[in-house]
Parts: sequence; C-alpha cells; structure tokens
Amino acid sequence: MKRTLLIVLTLAFAATVAFPQGKRQSKVLRQFCDTVAYVRDSIYRVDSLEMERPIVYDVDMYKLFMAPVIYDSPIQQKFMPDLERDTCKAGVAARMFDGYTKVKDIAMDTTVNNLLYNLYLTEFDQDYVTETTLENYASYDYDGLVKETPTKQQVFSLFKPENNASERKKVDARINISKPNFWKLQGNSSVQFSQNYISPNWYKGGESSNSILAYLMFNANYNDKRRIEFDNRLEAKVGFMTVPSDTLHKFNFNSDLLRVTSKLGVKAFNRWYYTLSVEFNTQFFDTYNLNSPNRVSSFMAPGNLIFNIGMDYKLSKEKVELSAFLSPLTYNFRYVGDPEVDETQFGLKEGDKVLNSFGSTFQFNMKWTIIPSIVWETRFNYFTSYHKIETEWENTFNFILNRYLSAKLFVHARYFDMEAEHRIQWNELLSFGINYNW
Repeated sequence: MKRTLLIVLTLAFAATVAFPQGKRQSKVLRQFCDTVAYVRDSIYRVDSLEMERPIVYDVDMYKLFMAPVIYDSPIQQKFMPDLERDTCKAGVAARMFDGYTKVKDIAMDTTVNNLLYNLYLTEFDQDYVTETTLENYASYDYDGLVKETPTKQQVFSLFKPENNASERKKVDARINISKPNFWKLQGNSSVQFSQNYISPNWYKGGESSNSILAYLMFNANYNDKRRIEFDNRLEAKVGFMTVPSDTLHKFNFNSDLLRVTSKLGVKAFNRWYYTLSVEFNTQFFDTYNLNSPNRVSSFMAPGNLIFNIGMDYKLSKEKVELSAFLSPLTYNFRYVGDPEVDETQFGLKEGDKVLNSFGSTFQFNMKWTIIPSIVWETRFNYFTSYHKIETEWENTFNFILNRYLSAKLFVHARYFDMEAEHRIQWNELLSFGINYNW
C-alpha cells in the first residue's frame, strides 16, 4: 500500500517537471541553491584560507540537512534520466568559487538523489513540503550585500590596558513595571475684575462700583476603564463689590459658594451607571441686604447635605462632556445654625434649625467647547419633595484670550417654591481677569 501511494506521488511530480512550468520552478530552485551555497561558503571558507585551492562541497548536500522536502531531481534521475537537469552552475555560486578554483559547473550529486529517493520510499509518512513551496523564499542578494567598513583605530589606543571585569559598569537589567494610574487630577483658578465709574454730575445719575470675583475648582476623578467611576469636585467661589450708596457696609458679597460633590458609579450597560451621589454646599461669609443690618445668610446657614441614589448617563466626546443623573430617591438634610438668619426663607419652620426632606432629583452637567476660545459650562439641578420645588441653573461662559487671560460671564437663575410664594431669582456678572488651568 505504501509503495502504491508513493508511485502515484512520484508520477505526479514527474509530470509537473516535464511541463514548461518546470522552468520557472528550476529558476526558483537555482536561486535557492545560490542562497544555501553562499551561506555554506561563508562558514567553510575560513578553514581553507591557507590552502591553494579551497575545499569544494557539493551544492546538493544541503538537501540532506533541510526540513523534509520532496525534490524534483531524485524523481527526474529515476524516471527521466535523459532529461536535461538544471544545476546550480550560474549566479552567485559560480561567482563565489571563481578566483579560488577553476570549477565552473557543479554536477548534481546522484548519491544524494538516491538517498532521498530511498527516503521517499521508506518514510513517506513524514510531514513533507513540496519544492513549489520554495517560491516563498527570497534569494540571497549577494550583489546587494552591504559590507561593513572597518573602523579606524588610533595607534595610541592599542597600548591602553583593557578594563578588568571588576571595573566594568554593572548594568541594571531589572524590568520596572508600573501600575496604571486611573486617577485624573484637574483644576482651574481665576481672579476676575470689573469696574464701573460714574462721575457725581453724570446727567443720568447712577453710582460707581468695583467688583472682584475669585474662583477655584479642583477635580479628582477615578476611572478604571471597565466598571467603576468615582468623580469628585471641589468648588469655591467668592465675589464682592463696593456700593457707595450702602452706608452700613464697605462692600457686599454678590457671590459666595463652597460646594463638594462626590459620585460613585458602577457600570450597568452602555453609558449608564448605577450611581450614589453625595453633595455638601454652604457659603463662607455673612451677607446683608443693601443698607440693612439684618443678616440674610452665613456659614452653615444654610448648610445642605444631599444623598442621591439613581442612574447616571455619561457621554464624553471631543468637544462635549455631559452627565444626566436621575435619582428617584433623594434625602436632603438642611441646617440653619445662625440665630440671626431667618430660617423660614429656606423652607424651615420658625424656630427650627433642621429640615429633613425626601424626594427626587434630576441633575444635568455639561461642558461644551463651542470653539477653542469659547467654553460653556452649565449645571441644572431640579429637586422636588412632592410639596415644594427647588431649581437652580448655573451657566459660565469662558471667553479664553490666551493661557492666562479670559473674560467670563456668570448667569445664575434660581426658582424656589416656599409654601404659596413663588420666587424667580437672577444673578449675572461679566468680568475680565486672570485664568489658569492645570
């Protein structure tokens, strides 16, 4: 059975060689012979430098040391002995031996062909490859070989003593592996100024004013790129202005905020996260109405601590970053600790210091880079206890002149439903000053 399969295989190879396609295969084989001959010659030429004539090894000997290959020449030798067989007599192999020996033609070794033929008959279950697969091998370009030019040595360098092994510098072969940093720290600070001067005899009247607004924002966000996101933000804003008509106070605060927000999200699907949110907000200084000794608000009057549980949708693009947070369960703890502040204007009953509210919250945050020099940041917060509504909409338009200078427009709208009284409140400020991001 083995001999029958081998005879069929042999006849197939013989038919392949007999047709014109064999010329192209023999060309590839000659190139392959050139490559192997050059490699062989590079190895053994050193041994024959002192001889008048180098030792010539038959080119076909390489076939005995290659991976199992079914060559055409053993089959040609057995079945078509009169067919003119291609030999490695041209190209690189001939040029290499020219000058060392007068050998011009290297005959194919019939002994090697016989050995291979016997191997095919007895061990035909080997993982052979055919000679046609040699087309995937590139021929060694002897002419294109770039020879390295020996470097010139200074004469005095030959007399320098060689360094001992103990004097050689030790190379630190350790591999430093650093853990990925999932934290992203970011901040912004600005100091804005605005000034308006009106002379005492101005025909339309009015009064001069100066204002300064300082703002600090710091973000520390964690994102493991898989499931967990932990966003933290600290905001501090203080703005005051001089009002000559106020005879009781040298200046009044037109903006005062201290707010800390943390959101822990676990990815649910796509861009949605199960989210727990905590927010604390209050102010720094005491505020008064114009020409009034009555204190309107102060530090921790009010102070709010808000807990939210819900779903958060996050989107981050090249120019837009937004978060839409919906919380069906919200707890708002409000504290008014200053006895001089009217607690009823913050929803508390007269004489109370604490208000516990449960309800629902919807919060929307977005940062939109309209163009590189104009950035709009907005925050919309809606809370309802199903009896009262409290809504805030904060907008900041940052007109960036360069890395350090910018103009800012703050627009803050607020709606607070206290009992039957509805109030819509506005606060707007346009200023110019120093701005720095890190």
